[in-house]
Amino acid sequence: MNNKVLLLVAVVIGGALGSLVTYTQLNPEAQQRQSQQTELANENQALQAKNEELQSSVEQLQQKFAQQSQTQEEKIQQLTEQLDKIQQQKKKVEQTLVVQKKQAVTLKTANKELEKTTELQSDLYKQSHELFAQQEQLEAQITKLTTTREKLVVQSKKLKEECKLFKDGTSWDPKSDSCDKEKLATEQIGKIDASLTKKKQELADVKALMAKLGVKS
Repeated sequence: MNNKVLLLVAVVIGGALGSLVTYTQLNPEAQQRQSQQTELANENQALQAKNEELQSSVEQLQQKFAQQSQTQEEKIQQLTEQLDKIQQQKKKVEQTLVVQKKQAVTLKTANKELEKTTELQSDLYKQSHELFAQQEQLEAQITKLTTTREKLVVQSKKLKEECKLFKDGTSWDPKSDSCDKEKLATEQIGKIDASLTKKKQELADVKALMAKLGVKS
């Protein structure tokens, strides 16, 4: 029984092998196709490996570009912040320049006013000095004229008495020119009075001007 089975299996296998050999021999194109399929399978595996390698490279590049993009964004952010700071500083500088220009104009105006004031003060000082000198001169002249007038008044009274005695002939002591001297003294007193009036008016005008200018004597 067993021998029959074994014989039967051998016959079947033999038949199959014979058929395969016969099929292979009879179909060379099938063998070629099998070889091509093997080559295509190998090529496909190589391409798959290459594809995976390229995919990995692409992912690495994408990650690298993403990192670079992040770095660029950070740099852009930093530059933007620096630009904002610079613009703020520029605005402050411009505001400072505007203030400084206004201050310069104000200072220039103040300097002009100061120059005018200084010039006026200089003129006032000069004028005050002249007024003081003029006041002192007028007061000295008035004092001198007053003293001279007082002396002439005394002399005039004496000469007037001598002239009267000489005219009456009651005394020969008075000189004959007493009347002429008395007349001359009276004329000089009149001239001095006129001069005193003029000088006193000039002095009054000087003092009024000094008061107007705020100059204290």
